Amino acid sequence: MNKKVIVSSALVVGLIILNSCAKKQPPAKFSYLPERPIPGDTITVRFDPAGTGLANAESIEAVAYIYAKGQPKAESLTLQKIENHWTGTLEIKREARGIVFKYLSGRTVESNQRKGYVILLNDQNGTPVAGAQAGLAEALGGWGTNSADLERDPVRALELFDKDFAAHPEAKREFLASYLGLITRLKKEEGEAIARQELEALAKSPDLTVKDLNTLYSWSVRFKNGENASKYAALIKERDPEGEFVQAERFQGLTKTEDVQKRTELVQKFKKDFPKSVLIPQLHYFMLSGFIKKGEYQKAKAYLDQYGNDANWTSYSVLAVDMIKNNKELELAEAMAAKAVDMVRRELSTPTIKKPSTLTDKEWKASIDRSLGYVLSTQGAVLLKLGKNGEALKTLQESARLTRGGDPETNERYAEALAKAGDPAKATSEIERFIAAGLGTARMKDWLKEAYKKSKGSEEGLAEYMAKIDQAAEGRAGGALKKQMLDLPAPDFTLQDLDGKDVSLAGLKGKIVIIDFWATWCGPCLNSFPGMKRAVEKYAQDAEVRFLFINAWERMENKAKKKNAADFIARNKYPFHVLLDLDNKVIEAFKVEGIPTKFIIDKNGKIRFQSIGFDGSLDKLVEELRAMIESVR
Repeated sequence: MNKKVIVSSALVVGLIILNSCAKKQPPAKFSYLPERPIPGDTITVRFDPAGTGLANAESIEAVAYIYAKGQPKAESLTLQKIENHWTGTLEIKREARGIVFKYLSGRTVESNQRKGYVILLNDQNGTPVAGAQAGLAEALGGWGTNSADLERDPVRALELFDKDFAAHPEAKREFLASYLGLITRLKKEEGEAIARQELEALAKSPDLTVKDLNTLYSWSVRFKNGENASKYAALIKERDPEGEFVQAERFQGLTKTEDVQKRTELVQKFKKDFPKSVLIPQLHYFMLSGFIKKGEYQKAKAYLDQYGNDANWTSYSVLAVDMIKNNKELELAEAMAAKAVDMVRRELSTPTIKKPSTLTDKEWKASIDRSLGYVLSTQGAVLLKLGKNGEALKTLQESARLTRGGDPETNERYAEALAKAGDPAKATSEIERFIAAGLGTARMKDWLKEAYKKSKGSEEGLAEYMAKIDQAAEGRAGGALKKQMLDLPAPDFTLQDLDGKDVSLAGLKGKIVIIDFWATWCGPCLNSFPGMKRAVEKYAQDAEVRFLFINAWERMENKAKKKNAADFIARNKYPFHVLLDLDNKVIEAFKVEGIPTKFIIDKNGKIRFQSIGFDGSLDKLVEELRAMIESVR
């Protein structure tokens, strides 16, 4: 039976009941039958998109994240439209504990204001089964934020843990590691005392599992109890000699080995001892990084030829990227990029990689498609370098389609290929389409100007043409910004800057404040900083605008954090006003889920925009910040 969707008499009966309920009271946005489902039931779900971003969608699909022990399983649900709502059914296995739904159409996702549409499964008495609430707590602090579009909510997660453990004390052991991480984060000293007490009780259990031993080991390390850490490490290795712990330990030892020949031997021994390890591609990547740092590209190729039968396409692509960047051995770079492309195409036609349980088949296919887009972009880049413009255009056209305009570097390469391909009219039209859609960069505008001049035979009308394109792009961006605009109170805070001075958000009322949460280990944060520098310098003389760079989530003792941040800023000569969130209280108050995350706060202390991550385009970053700042003046 197809478990993705079951359209049967159960659905018909469910629709009748759900519709009859709607006559008695206003229907809920999300409802389901039976009202108190139990594991093993077939559940009918009903979704009314009115008032959401999917209100006018012609088609809607649902993704159900069914959680039991371990990672949840994502299942795609095909829905039927009945009048103004969408309905489908899902068959639930007996080991399931709960379900989190999200709805989507194209790129638009609806997840109940990031709280999720949730069904807790019940026992025969109508109360949540053991692990139902604790499993949801883990979703709110882990997998759900990445997969189900849930907002990270540690306070609610702790409440759910406490409720589940009060009703089902036996469930605590399964969730202990997650629970202790949360309670020590939220309750500090009290939480640490609770953690020590729980760990002491666990250690006395006569039937410790490998999972239990891993929990005891990791917390012994955290509490700096070296004796216990060594004891539990030995027990883990004895009980699970080929498990993840042993593999990770061997991996760490290998990375500390300097001699290339010795490292190569250790990699081969690792592969022999753990032939199915998920760490093997990372070992190849590590080996290649050593060659790449020294510019030893032929040695890297020789290594892959001899040992890389189980390397993935990333190894070949990374090697090609470095040669392109340094403009060296481009013929070899072309061969490595072609190898990467071939590997991804073969994966699409004959899948070998295990699909993550948190992705549907459709999402996994889209992920591999994006990978193909990225390696095609690398291939296109080297073809441009070699002057093979026709091949480059064909390659980059496919790359731009697969990356859906979401990779600025690919867009720039595609624009360059169009401009060099000998059809200036087509190049003008296509690059114009990208820029007008808000996907342009300064470099793409340069290629558009070149294509325009070739198409028209002169610069006549160029300024007016570019102004019109910019106006269209700004209009589209403005419309998109309105949809993103928030109206939330910003948590007040007082933090010290690098000079030891207190800075409070309340003290900046009346100004537009841009807050950028960052850490020195965060690659995307650091990659975005040249763009942030341009933005800071652009508004340096504007008394109404202030930038605050809040350093948080650093992986070191508090006493070292100030020097670490100060040294980084001084070394890179960034004109940033840095504040130190030593205890991570401010980043938690803003409910940040990943960095870099930026907030634009208006003159009344309201959060108007939130921007997460960095897509690689410095021009786009600066323009988006400008548009956000100007829209809240």
